[in-house]
Amino acid sequence: MSGQPEMSTPDTPQVLLEHHLKALRLPTILRDYDKVARQCAQEKVDFPRYLLRLTELELLDRERRATERRIRQAGWQELLNRRPSDVDEILRIMFLAWAMGSPELASRFAEDAATSLQLLAETRRAEAHQVQRAITDPVVGEAVRWLRTAADAARLQAQAEALKQLGKQIKTRKNKRKA
Repeated sequence: MSGQPEMSTPDTPQVLLEHHLKALRLPTILRDYDKVARQCAQEKVDFPRYLLRLTELELLDRERRATERRIRQAGWQELLNRRPSDVDEILRIMFLAWAMGSPELASRFAEDAATSLQLLAETRRAEAHQVQRAITDPVVGEAVRWLRTAADAARLQAQAEALKQLGKQIKTRKNKRKA
């Protein structure tokens, strides 16, 4: 159009492709197209299957980023400041921290929650001891209250121990990945 011949170098198609992929906001394809092309060439995969692999990678990555964004927007880290006594809630919060790529936060939360549960178990044991001392007739409701309180204390203690172990395992796994 300008009358001058177009200067072309061997890199020009690659530079233009990368520019277009950035403009189209296809970061996974931009990052992986060359690697996937080499894999497909080695496996003698045809062009449509090459494109399928690239687009699948892009879709999976977009879904992952969208999930991470929704969780971040929900303020999941605020959950780490809570001190729930329900083990299911504790495990859900730990999973969120771990899924968001923060195993150290998940581990710390597990250890903090274990300490809270241990304190709660000690309180329940003391309460059970007080109730036990007040029991005069083992058939009365106080005996049932004592039994429930003692069982609750034992359950909380067991859950606290399990959370401590889980926190240690998360730390160990994290340290193994670094090595």
